[in-house]
Amino acid sequence: MVQEWVHGICGCTENVPWCLITCFFPCVTSYKVGVRLGMKIAAIVSVIVCGLWAVSDSVASYAIMNTQAYHTSQQTGVIVEPEEDKMYSLIQQVMAGVALISTIVFVLVVFKFRMALRAKQDIEGGAFADCCLSLWCTSCVLCQLHNQQDFEEQNGGGDGKTPGGQNISRA
Repeated sequence: MVQEWVHGICGCTENVPWCLITCFFPCVTSYKVGVRLGMKIAAIVSVIVCGLWAVSDSVASYAIMNTQAYHTSQQTGVIVEPEEDKMYSLIQQVMAGVALISTIVFVLVVFKFRMALRAKQDIEGGAFADCCLSLWCTSCVLCQLHNQQDFEEQNGGGDGKTPGGQNISRA
């Protein structure tokens, strides 16, 4: 029998501490969700790419702050970019690329987690919806997965029903 999500995609505030942890440190929640799903390698990858994103974003911001203003050459009247700025510009572009790639990988890992939990608990839905939600609501998806796993652990099995066998509200 196909089940429904226990908590809606916007139900992350039902567990405020984990909502905050997920918003500020999504790698913590993604690791916990992945390990509980038995996908430890994907969980480790999510932590690595999340850390890589944070570092690359910080380095790119530093490079932007250290870029000097262009100036016009007194002799030729041509706008000149200082040599130092070329290096900072390259660093910024490389780090922006690293941040983009790590974000894509992180979203793919969250997508994989959502599909795996949905398959494991026979929850209705499809890959397209999972993909869209993982892309545009990554933190909400992580909270939903975490809350679903908590419900499963607290109610011994997580069949999408309360201990009395009643269906839980639709997500």
